[in-house]
Amino acid sequence: EGPSRFDRGRRESGSANFSRKNRTLIAAMARSGEGDELLQREILMEFIKPRENPFPRERGPHLDDLVFLSAALTRLVIDPYREECSTRTRISRSTGLGRLPPGAPCLQLEKPFLATGFDGTSPKVKAALAQGLKTMGCAYVGRAPLVATEDAGVGMVEAAPWLQLLLHQDRPAPSAAALIAAPMAAEGMPLLERLRPGQLLGGLVDAKNHEAMVLHALDQGWDMLLVDTTGALSEPWAELVHTPRLSLMRDVIATLRGLNREEEIALVNFGGMRSGTDVSKALAMNFLASVFGVAAAVAMGAELQGKTLVFRDDLDVQTMEQSFTNWIRGTAEETAIIARCTGKTNVHNLEPEDMRSISMATRDALGIPLASGRVKREGF
Repeated sequence: EGPSRFDRGRRESGSANFSRKNRTLIAAMARSGEGDELLQREILMEFIKPRENPFPRERGPHLDDLVFLSAALTRLVIDPYREECSTRTRISRSTGLGRLPPGAPCLQLEKPFLATGFDGTSPKVKAALAQGLKTMGCAYVGRAPLVATEDAGVGMVEAAPWLQLLLHQDRPAPSAAALIAAPMAAEGMPLLERLRPGQLLGGLVDAKNHEAMVLHALDQGWDMLLVDTTGALSEPWAELVHTPRLSLMRDVIATLRGLNREEEIALVNFGGMRSGTDVSKALAMNFLASVFGVAAAVAMGAELQGKTLVFRDDLDVQTMEQSFTNWIRGTAEETAIIARCTGKTNVHNLEPEDMRSISMATRDALGIPLASGRVKREGF
């Protein structure tokens, strides 16, 4: 059989839980009259046709398979569209107290977002990103800081906080807000020293070293862990080549939970983050912030060419900076509205219990139960 009239010229959305064809059939049924038995029968037969399985066995886990449970309207004490929702973020080692002691290492951000991957871009692109990050209260992760110079066509600007990624023989910089070390195969686990008061210390975690790095970080009294689900954070635009391993987020948290030290060290994740919705899911998993790579570059006007991103020469600093700040502003609002709709007035109050999986692969990878099944939601 060929395609029916309800299939012609209509492309599916690609979503596992939304079908354009079903919407078209519902609209056609609503328009049919009492005497249109043949049309109604045709619509019914289209409805009962089995569609292609949106969750085949070869489909891996995905952040899109996580959905949030809205708060019960009868007990929701806030108006999700009017109440303020804080996105302020404090990255620091937990002391078990609400307030940090004076001089304790801490990085204050206005929003739980960081950017990475721009080390090899032009001075003009770096200048635009530096201004955008500073304006929006975010930070940068890389082997070198973002420096806006006169060569970029703009005056000197105050640099955004820089989390230095230490690889190979990189020398730690006193100006870095944080030092994040990766283990070397020959040298083993790295050792770090604060070069100034208030500087954070942390380690880079991947699938190969997560247990050893978690134990090492706790033993050394480090402040944070950067969980790299791609395993290639140091590579330019790693997300275009390496599929994020979401189970690493679960494994790191499980290791900390097994030691009863889950809240003791700050967690930041990288890999596959595209939107405020993705970040809100990471926050609900107990991460404090997320690192954008490819998504931030695309928001600034980068174009995909093969396995890399290229910025056009005709893009000026002001245009790229404005595009980035607009995207960050919208992303923050997206994160906040999800928190508000779950009854929270702070994005860091999101919890794993606020989410459900709609695929078994994602359930197994992240430990979030299915939306239906034996594990029921007990109450609101």
